Amino acid sequence: MFCVISTVFLSLLIPSTFGGGCGFQGWEIEPQCGDIPPVSSQSLMVSNDDDLWLILGFKECFNIGICDNEFYPFDTIYKYDTKDNEWEAISVNNPSNVPAPRAFAAVGINEKDEEIIVFGGANYDNFFSSPVFYDDLWKYSIDDNEWTQFTPTNPADGPGQLSLTGLVANEDYAYVFGGFSLFNGFAGNNDLFQYEFATNTWTNLNPANPPPGRGVFGMEWSQKDDDIFYIYGGEFNGGVDLHRDLWEYDISSNTWTEITPTTPQVPSAANYGAFAVTKKDDFFVAFGETNDPSTVCLTNSFVNQAHSLSTTTYVFDDDKWEILETTTFSPQLKRPAYSYNAKRKNIYVYGGVDIRCDPAHQGVDVYNRNMYMFDV
Repeated sequence: MFCVISTVFLSLLIPSTFGGGCGFQGWEIEPQCGDIPPVSSQSLMVSNDDDLWLILGFKECFNIGICDNEFYPFDTIYKYDTKDNEWEAISVNNPSNVPAPRAFAAVGINEKDEEIIVFGGANYDNFFSSPVFYDDLWKYSIDDNEWTQFTPTNPADGPGQLSLTGLVANEDYAYVFGGFSLFNGFAGNNDLFQYEFATNTWTNLNPANPPPGRGVFGMEWSQKDDDIFYIYGGEFNGGVDLHRDLWEYDISSNTWTEITPTTPQVPSAANYGAFAVTKKDDFFVAFGETNDPSTVCLTNSFVNQAHSLSTTTYVFDDDKWEILETTTFSPQLKRPAYSYNAKRKNIYVYGGVDIRCDPAHQGVDVYNRNMYMFDV
């Protein structure tokens, strides 16, 4: 099958974008065939074997007077085969029993049982009217091609209705951290909950030394230790303030530990970016938006939209952050879907939106349909 590279952003590219070479390191645009998904923001992505799974998300027009801040949430699933570069739109076997369309949910994957786990999220009408936050937990079975909603025996002991939490899962448990509630002014929670699949019970773990509360952050398993996962960054106080800290949670001791770099260089404070834990437990940070007031534009949106960041790509190795010098272009995105594929040792990024606040682009939001890949 003939595959194409999206024409979106082609004006930004240089020839080395389309392939490797001696000393090559950087972002590439992958070819795409088949059922290429519609443009979306804040979709969820997980990896399983050679495949990437793209779930939920939304499209929103930010410019009042042009589109009245229309909001379109999705309940779709797409699969991308990284070997054949082919998308497939998935038609589930039980379409009447699927999660409600939503944005800002959290996702993880039970790789042993090939089950994708989704928690929470939000839906709302134009201009963020009539918001609904969710407290439901679902699994999508890759083998059975169907969704199942978990029914906890103690729902009152669970996280409650939250959006923009973090989630990781294994064959026994799902772990949910942080997030925003309609009832706390988007201040950001710092509770850590465990859901046991065998008993359908929630437990608030109340770990020692918890990080400050937050939403919109990265949360990923260690690639070396099955008892460890990490969080990075996020926002609190309704996005007024941003974190750029890195934390480790140890399941065996039920303890959080902040990882402090040995050098002062750290990534710029940003949210809605990409965070991945790669093969040696190096930490990879890229994209996002800043809260610098000088970069705010689209002020005729119901929520001011900030400039999306170029890909100053950082990796945390040997206890320090380093900027990865790449030989290719730097895509500029916020709210992309992303996943590290351990089999192929690549980071993949799809979707998201580019908002630029310079005079030439003022008031323009450009959705991305490229599949970006970074070989780590």
